[in-house]
Amino acid sequence: MKIGILLGRGIEGCGVTKMAIEQANWYNKNNHETIIIANKDKSWPRKKTHDFADINVYHEKFKDPKNTETIKELVKNLDVLYINSVPSVKHPVEGINLFKELVTQQDTPTVFIQLDHNVMSIRRNACMQEAVDNAKAIFSFAVKNDFVTFLEKKAIKEGKTFNREILTYAVPFPFDETRKKYWKDVSEQDNKHHKWIGRCTSWKGQDVLFKFHDTFLKSYGCLTTLEGIERGPAFLSFRELYSYEDHTKNKLGIESVDLKQYYGKQANVFGIFKQSEMLERMSNVGFGYQLSILKPRYITNQVEYTHCEVVAAGAIPVFRKEWGDLAKHRVTGIPLSQCKDTGTIWLDKTNFAQSFATIQKLTKDPVLRNEWREKAFAFYKYHQDSDYIVKDMHKKVMSRIK
Repeated sequence: MKIGILLGRGIEGCGVTKMAIEQANWYNKNNHETIIIANKDKSWPRKKTHDFADINVYHEKFKDPKNTETIKELVKNLDVLYINSVPSVKHPVEGINLFKELVTQQDTPTVFIQLDHNVMSIRRNACMQEAVDNAKAIFSFAVKNDFVTFLEKKAIKEGKTFNREILTYAVPFPFDETRKKYWKDVSEQDNKHHKWIGRCTSWKGQDVLFKFHDTFLKSYGCLTTLEGIERGPAFLSFRELYSYEDHTKNKLGIESVDLKQYYGKQANVFGIFKQSEMLERMSNVGFGYQLSILKPRYITNQVEYTHCEVVAAGAIPVFRKEWGDLAKHRVTGIPLSQCKDTGTIWLDKTNFAQSFATIQKLTKDPVLRNEWREKAFAFYKYHQDSDYIVKDMHKKVMSRIK
């Protein structure tokens, strides 16, 4: 089959981009022909974060008339077109119009995948309604989130009823491939180095990490680093809220900083990372942090890519307990935080002392720490590996386009 993945917003370098790469890799591995078609009308700061090696990518401006027929022809020759993102309302109108034509006037079956959480992000979308209306299948993280509510309210205003089937999914991750590239022997890791990865947005949970570092990790002589804090609009409030060593202006990156001087001191904050380089650094630390939290309506089964990256690189995962309480296991339906043998420290604002005691125990015992990270790898691979997630999505799509 010929599979297309359409990025109407372009290569943003975050979860939408990673999702497209993992879909393409799975389809290519399973003997399908795949192409990512990405809108270049807008440039994004994180566009070089991910590696597109061995993936066929068409990345050109949709607003440019000289590309119009090529883009239409690419879509026309596909068996299935996944729509992973739509343009924003601020994209050039010429590109928006072409995108709209691609999802409404072509014979190729389309599948809409919603990766936005918040209604504010959803309202900034252009062509979303057209993409949804013409899709053979619709995937979302949950069936009663802001996306679905938005569509239901819009239908009511128009005197209609929104009764489309919503399929839930989780983002796919290549656990074995990542482990093969980055996993280190436990003896090579710095068991006093604690690393958080994410973006400069409040729901990523930096507040919990700063408090945990200042009240426990710092006094234990640990080094804490945060990567991914870009100096955008959200940084204005971030820098007012927390006390830390600011390296976000360092254009040479974290590798140029002598971190030895910061053990037992303030946490260290760094800017945007390249994924492959970050994974290499994560593989060398003892503990990796992903402390995101969203409201219950946003979460069904999924953990985020940064959860998976911590685990596959071989660090002990320290995850937000509230997320684990909400996310149900793909197979058993049990909340992740209640599952056995997860190899995970479930941290929240109420259990700092308990979590720290576990960290101390694992820091002192490399054999136990290795057992924990092996358990974590097995647990999250079974829950969210690409071979399970994309295969399941493909099966559901095929049953709905025939």
